[in-house]
Amino acid sequence: MTKYLLAAITFGVLAAVAPAQDAVARLMDAARAREAATQRAEFVYRVQEVLRWEVAPTGKTADKQPAVKESTAESRGRLALDGARYRLEDVHPLPPLLRPGAAFILIQNDEAAYYQFPREPGYKLQGVILPTSAVGVLRPERNGPLFLACRLASYVAERPERLALVEKADADGLVVCRLDGRQTLWADPAREYVVTRAERAEGKYTARYDIRYEKHAGARWLPSGWTLTSQHPSNNRRNVLTATVDKVRVGEPLPDTLFEMKFPRGMEVSDNRDGSSFLAGADGEKLPVRALPNPNARGIFSLLWRLGLVAVVGGLLFLALFLRFRRRKPAAGQVGSILPET
Repeated sequence: MTKYLLAAITFGVLAAVAPAQDAVARLMDAARAREAATQRAEFVYRVQEVLRWEVAPTGKTADKQPAVKESTAESRGRLALDGARYRLEDVHPLPPLLRPGAAFILIQNDEAAYYQFPREPGYKLQGVILPTSAVGVLRPERNGPLFLACRLASYVAERPERLALVEKADADGLVVCRLDGRQTLWADPAREYVVTRAERAEGKYTARYDIRYEKHAGARWLPSGWTLTSQHPSNNRRNVLTATVDKVRVGEPLPDTLFEMKFPRGMEVSDNRDGSSFLAGADGEKLPVRALPNPNARGIFSLLWRLGLVAVVGGLLFLALFLRFRRRKPAAGQVGSILPET
């Protein structure tokens, strides 16, 4: 009897596990097929970010409701994929308080990343090289949907336990999975198991992706845009990022130079991998960085020069007045006469 009971329990467990394994297997099969179709791919997208937060009243207005502030920023991005190689460009304005009107470019590949500050009046063209491990494979907050669509299979293949089934079909018929134990994914079986929604919570911080798709010939379903909504209880901050994919190229050859780390001529670069610095020359040449003048010291010398000039001019004026006064003064012991000379 016990033998039959154990057999029944084992069969029940296997029957419950089999559908879960089938759902994950189908999801991964679809992810592998999509990754094979996008071995060479390029995405160009634009992003609009709207940030809202509350400012607590102070002083005489402490009894009033917090004021709601809002700021909007627009940016653009580009992701090029060629097998394991990739190039990511992010161009968007810096906060006005840091550098009005400036922008930075983030370029990543399988070697390193750098930030580029465009040359503007009063600012240098600067770059910083970082190890890819310090930056991450891709920036999930800005291009996570592209990663989920094109490189999920490779990511999970490194460690299959990264992806676990939560529910084989929710109320909408979507497959629900957990990625890395902290991100929940909703995949649509009707559209080749693409991830249409992703949620992540870390402490009090929450973030949710809602991803839109279009079907491309020979490349299956690929993202056409996404909305990222994140919330943090601090100052009731709420950020809404809306991305729109304007251009998709799949299967077209990409030049090797696209994935090389090159810096514009004249850029001063700090390499955080070994602590060195260099000045970018022509054809990738690394030139020594010359010591730059201290702007504070230059200001002090300029002030001293001006003070010296004022002192010299003042001294000359004093000397001219002294000589003029001395010519008019009568000689000692001589009395001046008011009578005309005869």
